[in-house]
Amino acid sequence: MLRKIVIPILAFALLGTIGGTTTMADTGEMAGTTSASEVWRALQRLQTTATVLHTVAHPDDENGALLTWLSRGQGVRTALYSTTRGEGGANLIGPELFDALGIVRTEEHLAAIRYYGIDLFFSSAVDFGYSKRLDETLEKWDYQMLLEDMVRLIRYYRPDVIISRFEGNRRDGHGHHQASGVVTLEAFKVAGDATRFPEHLAEGLQPWQPKKLYITRSRWRRSDTETADTPVLKIDTGEYNALLGLSYAQVARQGLSYQRSQGVGQTRASKGSSLTELQLINTTLSEHPKSEDSLFDGLDTTIVGMARLANAPTLNAEFTQLQESVNAAIRDYDARQPWTVVPHLASGLKTARSLMKKIQEIDLDDRTRSHLLFLLRNKEREFMTATNAALGLSLEVLVQPAGTRSSETFTVAIPGQKFSIGMRMVNPAPIAAEFVNASLHMPEGWNVRQAKTDSDIEEGIGTMQTNEPVSITFEVEVPQNAAYTQSYWTRESEYHDAVYTLKHPEHRFLPAAPPDVHGVVTYRVDGVDFTLTQPAKTRSINRPWGEKRRLLTVAPAISLSVSPHIGVIPISGSA
Repeated sequence: MLRKIVIPILAFALLGTIGGTTTMADTGEMAGTTSASEVWRALQRLQTTATVLHTVAHPDDENGALLTWLSRGQGVRTALYSTTRGEGGANLIGPELFDALGIVRTEEHLAAIRYYGIDLFFSSAVDFGYSKRLDETLEKWDYQMLLEDMVRLIRYYRPDVIISRFEGNRRDGHGHHQASGVVTLEAFKVAGDATRFPEHLAEGLQPWQPKKLYITRSRWRRSDTETADTPVLKIDTGEYNALLGLSYAQVARQGLSYQRSQGVGQTRASKGSSLTELQLINTTLSEHPKSEDSLFDGLDTTIVGMARLANAPTLNAEFTQLQESVNAAIRDYDARQPWTVVPHLASGLKTARSLMKKIQEIDLDDRTRSHLLFLLRNKEREFMTATNAALGLSLEVLVQPAGTRSSETFTVAIPGQKFSIGMRMVNPAPIAAEFVNASLHMPEGWNVRQAKTDSDIEEGIGTMQTNEPVSITFEVEVPQNAAYTQSYWTRESEYHDAVYTLKHPEHRFLPAAPPDVHGVVTYRVDGVDFTLTQPAKTRSINRPWGEKRRLLTVAPAISLSVSPHIGVIPISGSA
């Protein structure tokens, strides 16, 4: 009898997808992060501690216009949490399905959020296709796993406000949508309860209670309990941003258009009013007005609010100084010369670091100390982001061509390979900045040594001359046992497993594992140290479209992909 065996074949099939779509996400940025509009957004971010989390079930479920308005219009620290990566959807642009499609859609989503200006997170649940009912969905997904995931993220990101796209009932339609709504509503209630998921405490995650929970409304979805006088907060995401030359709804539509596998966002948004309606469905505030003017009514999201939380009179002067530095930067901002605010930013960063040190020393309860340090570390990163943008700094970390006149490099690195990586930094602003050091960070076991340094900085700290490059070259050797670049999530069966196994739990929630190799430069302004980081990339010329840059990845010297994905192969000598 002829015996046959079904063999799933996926050997490195996703590597090409990873490389290609990462490039797409990298080039999805609506404008350089050093543009005048990005500087203004960074300055707005500095003046508030407000944080919002928006929850959805799939990529492209989000209200991108609202997210863009929050981040680019109000300076709010904003994140989007998608239950799945959209593996069960269609693919209008290629043959990838299931997990490969999940990677494509993850990269499309990364391209979209470059426009929204937000953070992006995913749970471990898999989109297993259309589901008609909530109970059917929860048969596939473990409810406690979904709830623990979202509570963990809330405790990690600490939002003041959560906005759910779905409300957790049949009006949401898709069973995945209903599950997203149900879990969001429950996570809002239990994230502040230390008795729920106490294992988080051992990992350094403190309970965190968001203050408000909203759902987004649409003309297709209305609650049975709504009446004509149901309080609704209306936000005009069609508001025009003169620095961008577009409304926030228009910017968001451009971002949405990168989710091309689903064919969404293909029509352009027009200028003009575009209202988003939000309904407050839960709050921990004891007093709040029936009719609201802002998402943050009743919340103190100011720097002065941090001083009130600390309740330490000895720190009041420094919190005031921090506020004054931010106020001065916003007051003196000039879109034609954004670097004029850098002295204020340096002063603010110095003050933030001083406050962090003192808060660790004074007598505070653990939860208060933890949250103050959380807020100030956010401010430390925000001051550095604003300064890098205001100076217009450029840092390129590129694999160097191997002895050819062409600027093109190899596509992927292979174990045992030796090559050079060049770091090139330029400060185009007429602000004195001192080069402190540069380093190349890479996985354990890789060998790296600095090969060449500009002569003017060989002896230590040197001033970076305006618009003059500082270049450093590193020699790199990939070890023979180097790990290949792969997604950090996996599953044994694309047909039966509805939850991913995380090969690297430390990357949980992230769209992808951090780049294997990245360069870090430290520079100094007014005696304050700043850092700038960029991932290493390869270069290729794709005629007639031009240069393409991809993250440096590691792959086998020879890889084989087989189509179809599932093959029936005879195990005997005859067929």
